[in-house]
Amino acid sequence: MSVALPLWPIERAGEALNAVATAADLAPRGAELGTAPAGTAELGAWLVEAGAWLGIEVETVSSPYEHVTKMLAGLGASLVRLPAEDGSVGVLAVVATRGSRMTVIDLDLHETTVAVSDVAAQLCREAVAPVTSEVDAIVERAGLRDRERSRAVDAMVGARLRGRPIGGAVIVRRAAEASPRAHARDYKIVRRLASVAVLHAVAQVMWLGSWWAIGRSVLGGTVSSGWLIGWGMLLASSQATRVAVNWLTGRIGIDLSALLAQRLLAGALRSDPDVLKRDGVGVALGRTLESTALQNHAVQGGVAALLASVELVLAGAVLALGAGGALHVVLLLATIAFAAFAARTYLHARRAWTAQRLELTHDLSEAMVGHATRLAQGDLDELADRDDRALVRYLVASRAVDRANWRLGVLVPLGWPVLAAAGLAPTLLYNAPSAGAIAASLGGVLFAADALARLVDGASRLTDAAIAWRSIESLFTAAAARPDVAPPSLALAPTSQSAPALAARALGYRHPGRGAPVLAGTDLVIERGDRVLLEGPSGTGKSTLAAIIAGLRRPDSGLVLASGLDRASVGAYGWRRRVACAPQFHDNHIFTGPLLFNLLMGRAWPPTQQDFVAAEQVCRDLGLGPLIDRMPGGLLQQVGETGWQLSHGERSRVFLARALLQEGDVVLLDESLAALDPENLAIALRCIEARAPAAIVIAHP
Repeated sequence: MSVALPLWPIERAGEALNAVATAADLAPRGAELGTAPAGTAELGAWLVEAGAWLGIEVETVSSPYEHVTKMLAGLGASLVRLPAEDGSVGVLAVVATRGSRMTVIDLDLHETTVAVSDVAAQLCREAVAPVTSEVDAIVERAGLRDRERSRAVDAMVGARLRGRPIGGAVIVRRAAEASPRAHARDYKIVRRLASVAVLHAVAQVMWLGSWWAIGRSVLGGTVSSGWLIGWGMLLASSQATRVAVNWLTGRIGIDLSALLAQRLLAGALRSDPDVLKRDGVGVALGRTLESTALQNHAVQGGVAALLASVELVLAGAVLALGAGGALHVVLLLATIAFAAFAARTYLHARRAWTAQRLELTHDLSEAMVGHATRLAQGDLDELADRDDRALVRYLVASRAVDRANWRLGVLVPLGWPVLAAAGLAPTLLYNAPSAGAIAASLGGVLFAADALARLVDGASRLTDAAIAWRSIESLFTAAAARPDVAPPSLALAPTSQSAPALAARALGYRHPGRGAPVLAGTDLVIERGDRVLLEGPSGTGKSTLAAIIAGLRRPDSGLVLASGLDRASVGAYGWRRRVACAPQFHDNHIFTGPLLFNLLMGRAWPPTQQDFVAAEQVCRDLGLGPLIDRMPGGLLQQVGETGWQLSHGERSRVFLARALLQEGDVVLLDESLAALDPENLAIALRCIEARAPAAIVIAHP
């Protein structure tokens, strides 16, 4: 028997989304969202745009039937579309999931808990119902009863539905452009770091206490079983606490790496494409390498420095109780000050070395890409001299790094025991310290030496992280730019049939750093059914106009309207629904993954059966049927740099199919047909004529 769940009516899904975001402390901005659509696909897209309008991020998720319960158990703030008992459809507003229970918000904004298993059963009801009746008939003929019958039905239903995607859930989380502090607060980073410091301090105190206990027993002249038991318990507790510290540190590292990766991805997607192209592939490769270094070094170095600081405080306390007393504490502080100076010197040297290394990476990448041109057009002697000068500069910078690294990594940890021994000598010569005081001093010196080694390692890693940060700071900052958003009522509204499909008025654009504008007072009107061929020599602004129409660039002056609305009114998503663009070949890409993924990048993923059928039909209409037939996996064949090899013309038609599958009111093709032979060109033109409501084709004369 199903359990009644506190569902919100589907038309109030926007209110449920706002309530979940508020309860999860995501700080949504106050905005009216209107009535949500009832359809599954329409609701998912509507919630994504509604979340963007509220300033939060919403992502639709699905899971194979056999993993639905696991998916629901891992949900945090989310909405789940479920069928109600009366046959209608509603949404479950989930605040958090703990174990087998979900905390949800009802219509009165009260929090209650429901079982994950009940939600899973209701979510899968529409998929299970048609299969269950058939399975029940089979089980009935088999004569099974009671418990055996129930187990057999569950097993057969699971086998029939294995691998079938079950959708209806959306995850609600903080937007990528939110402040890093807010993201860190969501993951409780500061609180967990404080817990790491406290637990490490407790572990070290117990470790010191264990050696104090064994020393008390041995130095007392007799071996006491009580002290031995105490020593064993303290040592075991210390090791168990260290395991907890390592586990918690690993979790923090995973979460911080995930946050950084998400932020950098958002920054890369929101960066100016012209800037990325101007930087070149070498800079992009360097940034990728530096982002990996930042993820590895920042967390490990920060935690190592934190734990070393705790150990140095405890080491100072032990030294103060030893024979060296205050003198040892002063010497330890002086060593730490020298370590800070050495770390600063290492930072400057490492920064200069990294600049030389990135320059070599950039030059090497560019040289590999243009190797044939260099051989044909370049002065090889001059190129060799330039490469030699770059290598000499790199060698000088490397020597400076080695010297700085020696001061930090060798002189500090190995110099401390010598300095501490010199500080202990006056006490041993002129006083008569007890054996316990001498043992405390020696133990403190060794304890401080280990802490200094950890501190040096952490400082080195943090230095590398600081240098890597300078390379990717621009991407990190770019993520703070808020994307163009619009109310879902506008972003998803049906396009007007009375207004022109596209209208551009008085467009003007000047490339940064150039004097003359490439566009000035440009007008263009495209009606539905129009097929426009735009020709002109290189440099006349054809691709610039295409980028402005597609929303990839903003004009310096003028206005572009799609079905009577501008980009600011419908947002980025609404504009992509109206204008589909296939950029030039060198600006378009086939990504490693299934061919189907590359086709549906501008439409939807994961795909529905309707998306699958539409993608295959468009491909066959473009003459790609033989390609699909000879692929072992069909549309699910892996393609890309390491996958199935596509010809130049096949790639061009994949790009064209990707644009047509977006089903925009205007399809913009920037030199997308140049690689096709006459036969395939005629096929492509027929497909464009049949599928594109309006089309602009840019080509050279």
